Amino acid sequence: MKVLLTSAGRPMTGLEWIWVPLDRSDIPPVDSAAELLHQMNHINSILGDGARVLIHCSAGIHRTGMFAYALLCQLGQDRDTARHTLELLRSVTAQGVGDERLEWGDQLNESTRRGSI
Repeated sequence: MKVLLTSAGRPMTGLEWIWVPLDRSDIPPVDSAAELLHQMNHINSILGDGARVLIHCSAGIHRTGMFAYALLCQLGQDRDTARHTLELLRSVTAQGVGDERLEWGDQLNESTRRGSI
């Protein structure tokens, strides 16, 4: 999955590519949670500096929706708001991501809150 970032007000030539290792449309294995959380924290930091983010996988549905949902929740949106935001951003992603992938995002964020990652 690719995450491309542009700084607010800067030309598109200033892109940064962040590779997030998500394989196919499967739920990531438990042992990858720390790495995924590290990537989310890095993206959150860049967003805090005013950057814009583009998240995309091969079809922009499963991995994109799963990662974007988890990121939105990590940024403070509750479950319903994050689902609604996905719908506003790209309805095909929101409709196709699947409940099991959204539950993964909930579990990742809950583990973060408990400090178990």
